[in-house]
Amino acid sequence: MTSTIAREKEEAATPEQPGIVAYVATEAHREPSGDSWLALAAIVLLGGISGIAYYLGFVQPYQLGDYYNKPLMDLAKINGHTSTAANGWAFTWLALFACYYFAFRLCPRSDNVSTTFKRVALFLICGYAAFFSITLISMYPVGAADIFDQIFRARLLSHYHLNPFTTLPNNIQGDPFQPFVAWKGDASPYGPIWELLAGGTSALAGNNLLTNLILFKLLVVAAYGGCIALTYGILRVSRPDWALRGTLFFAWNPLVIFEIAGNGHNDAIVAFFLLLAIYMFVLARRVAIIPALMLGALTKFVPIVLLPVAAAAIWRDRTRRRAESNDAAPEQHPIKSFDAFSTLAVGSVIALGLAVVLYAPFWQGPSTVGALSRQTLFTASIPKVALDALVANAGIGELTAQGLVRNSALALVIVVVVVMSLRVLLGGEARTQDERRLLVARTLAGFYEVIFFYLAFATLWFQPWYLIWLIALTAPLARYTNANRTLLFCVGGVANYFIWDFIWLWNRAPTRDIQITSTVMIYTLPLLYTLYLWLKPLWERKGDGVISAPALSSGDVT
Repeated sequence: MTSTIAREKEEAATPEQPGIVAYVATEAHREPSGDSWLALAAIVLLGGISGIAYYLGFVQPYQLGDYYNKPLMDLAKINGHTSTAANGWAFTWLALFACYYFAFRLCPRSDNVSTTFKRVALFLICGYAAFFSITLISMYPVGAADIFDQIFRARLLSHYHLNPFTTLPNNIQGDPFQPFVAWKGDASPYGPIWELLAGGTSALAGNNLLTNLILFKLLVVAAYGGCIALTYGILRVSRPDWALRGTLFFAWNPLVIFEIAGNGHNDAIVAFFLLLAIYMFVLARRVAIIPALMLGALTKFVPIVLLPVAAAAIWRDRTRRRAESNDAAPEQHPIKSFDAFSTLAVGSVIALGLAVVLYAPFWQGPSTVGALSRQTLFTASIPKVALDALVANAGIGELTAQGLVRNSALALVIVVVVVMSLRVLLGGEARTQDERRLLVARTLAGFYEVIFFYLAFATLWFQPWYLIWLIALTAPLARYTNANRTLLFCVGGVANYFIWDFIWLWNRAPTRDIQITSTVMIYTLPLLYTLYLWLKPLWERKGDGVISAPALSSGDVT
């Protein structure tokens, strides 16, 4: 760990090193890059092709108006899992990811360009994102029936004045929306933030199912728009050269658009609070960081695993906000330990207060925490493959094996969280602006690695839309290596649809075999690329004793 920190300091003093640290050291010496209008022209073309692909591949064959009133439809039921449908599905994703990747790599730097150029580029990026989203609102949610479940649980609150955390949908007979619910025997697995937002949306939508579907999609699309704004705001402060490119990376990601605008998943709201916490951090609004993460955890529990890393960063951040607002001003006296502790304490109290206040109207004991009700669900994940091996090959009982796998996954997450938190703590105090930039980069890398390893090794029930969290954390990092890892994960996540909605239905393979196939397809590319990044220093820096993991490197490597 010490050698890694020494390497970071060495890189900070080495202008030749690419990446965040080198950017800090050499930003003032860069020559103006000029307005690359040709690159924008290419982005216009790629955006146009993407818009056509979204409509022809996702909207035209799966019109919301044609299928919304038919209970429990999905991708395979609508297209009949024919070879023609499979080819169209695959070609659409290939076209979208190709356009997305080329647009991302062609997107010009946003520092040292004219204001007009920057505004036009940002307008194109956000305008196309809005166009893609509006287009997919007309798509039936073929990826999952979750939005129908969410609409019904919201009706429990808004129409029946019942508790969605304790009332099961199958207890409400005669409601016209009940036949559309897939998880009739389950209470809400979400947090109070989501149920309150959903309840308000349901009250506005009334008893019309189509109106509910559209308004619920618009709710999460609004959060998606907030994510885009926060991404640009973060990068404009921390990495001005990546402000346009990073914004495009999130805003144009096909999986993000498909899952949010197409399927209506509420992970957009989780991503919004994640990015809000990061935005507060880069602005040195330290007291708001932990409450923002808590708001995310009160939507879905996952952001809670980032709290230790955030707390370590707040403790190590000793710069004053007034100095950050004016780089030309002399450095102010650093914040004292008592002030840093007070910031942590106040933020934690606010976060706990939010949890108490928001859960209070619903609280019926620990069972009110929805995430606890799904600990026995395993699918399309490394823990699922391990579970099947313990039961089928080792002869261990199902419940015992579930406990072993679940506890092992939890232990791995704890280890990663501790390592990332210690890395932030051992990086030293940030007393100057350059040291603070290093702290921000180190903290964002810690956030990324915690969520990456959680998704790769500790998620019991994997679904492609969970990757929205990782995509949101990738853009502020402003590193090609992390962007590549995330992109490969997205490819695997999308391939999961192909396996379950086409290959499995064609072959009718045993469930265990298809679980293994799904897991291999999802995780192989991102994990192999991550392993490559871990091993690369071994043959590039022979004999220097430094082994740098992706999270610990500061290079912005292609």
